[in-house]
Amino acid sequence: MPRPAPARAARRAGTVALVATTALALGGCAERELVAAPAEPPGTGAWVAVWVAGVLAAVLMGVHLTRRCWPRPAGSRLATAVLALQAGAAVVVGTGLIGFAIRSWQLVDRSLDEPPAAALVRISRIDGDTALFSLLVLTIALLGGLLVTVLTLAARMAAGTDPLERWLVVGFLGVEVAGATTLAVLHLLGFGGWPYRSGLLALPVLVAAFVAARPRTGTGTGTDEPSG
Repeated sequence: MPRPAPARAARRAGTVALVATTALALGGCAERELVAAPAEPPGTGAWVAVWVAGVLAAVLMGVHLTRRCWPRPAGSRLATAVLALQAGAAVVVGTGLIGFAIRSWQLVDRSLDEPPAAALVRISRIDGDTALFSLLVLTIALLGGLLVTVLTLAARMAAGTDPLERWLVVGFLGVEVAGATTLAVLHLLGFGGWPYRSGLLALPVLVAAFVAARPRTGTGTGTDEPSG
């Protein structure tokens, strides 16, 4: 049975778009030239120092963003701590991505004849307009700021006793648990890489925070008891 004309046209348009996107991606890869790289591959000690510094920065930033919750937390301490750490990590990761984009922005006009610049990781140059990187910086700043705001508010709501706010936190953590579960299952199915391993490692902590975030009413008092 012949396909309807609209279906054939849609399929043809989809094929053309896929081919064009693939060609554009391959062309962009062909234009890349390495312009920044470490003088020597960083050793294990260097990466350990970087990770330790990043974790400490995330902890300090998370505590700073939620400092009003800690003197006398009335809600879930565990959920508050997990969300605060996530907010701090979002700040650290966002700052690193912005730094990476700005460094790439600086390298756009760098002559390819010059020796590679020093860097902790390999950075490839993409020929093009600097507006690409300015847009990237703006996008990271906006999305990162929104994520940090949501995580900070969620941490503060988890530290309170309002039932509605606590259930909102439960829903937010439920989404995270679903995402971590998906990554963990994919890892068990054979998918490699740190995103899948991180989902497997974070799942127990997220489940514990999800359970602890639920509002608990004290017997006969009508008040919310501090939880985990």
